[in-house]
Parts: sequence; C-alpha cells; structure tokens
Amino acid sequence: MRITYYVSNHGFGHISRSTEIILYLLRSFPDLEIDLVTTREKFLKTLSLPEEDSIFLKRLHTRSKSVDVGMLQKDSLSIDIKGTEEELEKFNLQKSYIQISEIESCLDFETDLIISDSASLPFMIADKIKIPSLFVGNFTWDFIYAGYQKESALIAQTAVTLYQEYYHATFGLLLPFCCPASSLAEQKKIGLVGRRPTLDKKSAKDFFQLPHDKINLLFSFGAYGVETSKFDWKKLDTDLYRIVLSGTDLDFSKIPENKREGIATFSEIHYPDLVSACDYILTKPGYGILSEAVYAQTPILYTDRGNFPEVPYLHQALKEEIPSAHLSNKELFSFQFEKSIANAKSWNGSSSPLFKRDGREDVKHAVSVFLKLI
Repeated sequence: MRITYYVSNHGFGHISRSTEIILYLLRSFPDLEIDLVTTREKFLKTLSLPEEDSIFLKRLHTRSKSVDVGMLQKDSLSIDIKGTEEELEKFNLQKSYIQISEIESCLDFETDLIISDSASLPFMIADKIKIPSLFVGNFTWDFIYAGYQKESALIAQTAVTLYQEYYHATFGLLLPFCCPASSLAEQKKIGLVGRRPTLDKKSAKDFFQLPHDKINLLFSFGAYGVETSKFDWKKLDTDLYRIVLSGTDLDFSKIPENKREGIATFSEIHYPDLVSACDYILTKPGYGILSEAVYAQTPILYTDRGNFPEVPYLHQALKEEIPSAHLSNKELFSFQFEKSIANAKSWNGSSSPLFKRDGREDVKHAVSVFLKLI
C-alpha cells in the first residue's frame, strides 16, 4: 500500500499538520509506505520523536520538489504580489514538465493514492494515472488567488486554472477554520490536526525556566518572521513582560542593552511545549499556530495580516472558538499589550466540537475507504 503525499511549501502550517497525519498513518498501517514530496522536508529533522516512531520513518521516503507557488510574503504580515507573479510565470513554464515527471514518479513508486495539502496539480496527476486522490487542508489556492483578482490579472487567471484542477480531486477533507472550497466537488469537514505539547503548562514553564512573576509572551510569526527594526524596544516593560522566541535570528544589536534581559530565545525544542509554557501567543493568524494553541490551551493575541483571503475565517474562529483578542500592528510594535490581554481574559466564546475530534483518524478512515481496506 503506497501513498504519494504532496505538501505545499507555503509557511510551516502545511508541513507541520501533514507530518502529524503521515506519522499517524504509518503507525496505523504496518504495510504502508509514503512518498513525501515537499520543499519543507528539513522540517522532519526538527521533530522530537519517541524511539518507536523512528521505525515508522523507515517507510517514509522524501523528495524535495515544489508543485505549487502559493503566495510569496515579504514577512509574516504582508503579501508580495509582484514576487508571486514572477514565481507563477516561472512555474507555468515548467508546469507540463513537472506533471509528466510526477506521473512517472508515481508510476515508479506504484502509488495507490495521492494526498495533497494543498496544491491542485497532484489531482491532475491522479486523474491521469487513474487512482483516487484526497485533498486535506483548510483552504484551496483558487479561493486565495481569487481574492487578489483586482491586483493582478495573472493571479486572477491562475485562480480559474486551479479551480479546474481541484475539481479533479476525488474527495476533500476540510480542516477547522476552513474557507469556502467550491472547487472540491465532494467534501466534508473533519476534526482538528496539529502538533500537541508533551508537557502540561506548569511542567512546561518549569522546563523552559520561564518566570512565574512575569507575563510570558510567545512571539510566533512562523517561517517569515518580523523585522527587529519594526519594534520600539525602549517601550518594552521588562518588569512585567518576558518576550519568548524560538528559531528566530534576532538582531540583538538593534535592541537596547537594558532590554535584552527581557527576551528569552530557544532552539531545537518541541515547539508545542513552548506554546504550552507561555501565558499568551502573539501571532498573525494561521492554521498551524491556532491548532497548537488549542491543544496547549494558550490564549492568542492576534495582529493584522493584510487582506489575505483566509483571514476572515481565522478571525471568526478566534472570536467564537479560541480564547483570544485582537492586537493592532501599532500596539504590537510598541509593546502595548494591556488592553488585548484584558480582552482575552474576558473572551466568552465556546470551543468547537471539531476540536475534540481527531482529524488524523478522519484521514485514516478516508484512506481506508479509498484503498478499500474496510
């Protein structure tokens, strides 16, 4: 039994949740082999896995290859339209070759099922070799691209093309916080998938030696980061707050020396444990950090992320389903957190039933159905 699993190279959210699903499938099906196709394959080296999982990874093959463009970003808070157009033009010149090459790779691997999070081209490949395919994700790129049709004729036309490609998917599995996905002919909503902490909140705080008498704020801006120079560091109240960072190349030369003690940095850690250790997460809303916040039970202070079409659906989840409060870019960069923290404490939503369902089990069930295992 063999699956080719395609993962978008956009950010960390796609690869982090896909890795959770891949490991779950490898544990569940002892005769399963998976060919993981992504340019984010180095993420696997960051995992802190129990020894038994290393056995499962022997049945995981990886190929570094991109089958989509996504949206280029200047940083976590702004989209690069011109850069995206340039990459789309390059990709379109290679697209036919990529499709032919992947058809050959899937045939050589003897692929029984294709899963994609969240590129559309893999569904064309599955259609050509007459095997079933599953979409797993919380948005389709045609929906995202359609949101920029006024800014770019090329992106608008690409949205139409991607819509047609997604329509070839056999079935769509939509994660929580999902956007409308009319390009998926058959679809259903599934439970939450995300990385989980291994430590409870007190144990995590003790493990990372974070102070109990300060408010520990995890700055989580994913693969793209935020420029150090945007912050007014002299306004950071180090008596009240501890800024927590992981995997970020922070330029300490731009930070006043008397403020550096208010910053804690970590590397080579299990990130969800750090999410659990902190009192609040400061972030731009994205699927990965929202799912990890749910599992760690850590409130979110979320800032503006431009007009990315996914944002309204993430904001809806934050307002209704995840303890949170909005924080403006101005408040973020000047370390003015008091109002947002007070709002987060008074949040009165309720958790979604989908958070209690294991989305990995939903994917496993779909795999079983389409590979006729049940």
